[in-house]
Amino acid sequence: LDARVRGAHVAYSKVRLAEGATIDEVTGDPTSTVVPAPGSEGWDISNQWSLTYDSRANFNGISVGSKLVASIEKSLLALGSDYDYTLLTFRAERGARVLARHNLVVKTQFNAGRNVPFQQEYLTGGTAMRGYINGQLRGDLQAAANAEYSFPLFSIKGFSMRGLGFWDSAYTTFLDGEDRPDRDFLPGAEKRGLDPFKNSVGLGVRMYLKQIVLPLLGLDVGYGVERNAFEVYLAIGLTD
Repeated sequence: LDARVRGAHVAYSKVRLAEGATIDEVTGDPTSTVVPAPGSEGWDISNQWSLTYDSRANFNGISVGSKLVASIEKSLLALGSDYDYTLLTFRAERGARVLARHNLVVKTQFNAGRNVPFQQEYLTGGTAMRGYINGQLRGDLQAAANAEYSFPLFSIKGFSMRGLGFWDSAYTTFLDGEDRPDRDFLPGAEKRGLDPFKNSVGLGVRMYLKQIVLPLLGLDVGYGVERNAFEVYLAIGLTD
């Protein structure tokens, strides 16, 4: 059981139009020259509580066991927060050994928020949704799942390399977007139904040292199914 209080001051020094957008789409005024900030500025102070169960064991790139996480985060108006929001998160992970040295890992998560400010919105894209640009999709409701199957390629003394195949899926949308005109100009804010459901598939490699549990280096190539585009990801010091 963990608890923390966090605080930050939010400000927007550079605000640019999204690719393909025009100023009148954002402001409704074709003569305007100022792009509005994506949200309000001020102090963001919150308290988070999380409960975690973790029975996983990792050795030579193989993860076995389960991890469950439930958390709630709420802004602290009493400490001067300029935002009033609530975030709920549920995550589950299961790793299983296959064929002695192969590994199947499945992860799922569900996130939902109320009155979520721009800086706390849930992001989809990047290493958790390969095939999409980092933070390409955002919203205040998110459901995601990842499945990875890895296998050994070779091992030299304490150094080893593993290959993997993956499938990522996510549903990210603005639950209260219709009631928040200040978010309407963001790409994707108007999406409803199945449109926010995205998938990606791809291949990657992981490099390990026997003395270190987590991979030193990861390289993934992901294909965004609905986007019909490839992305390459290079990560150093990967975590879980």
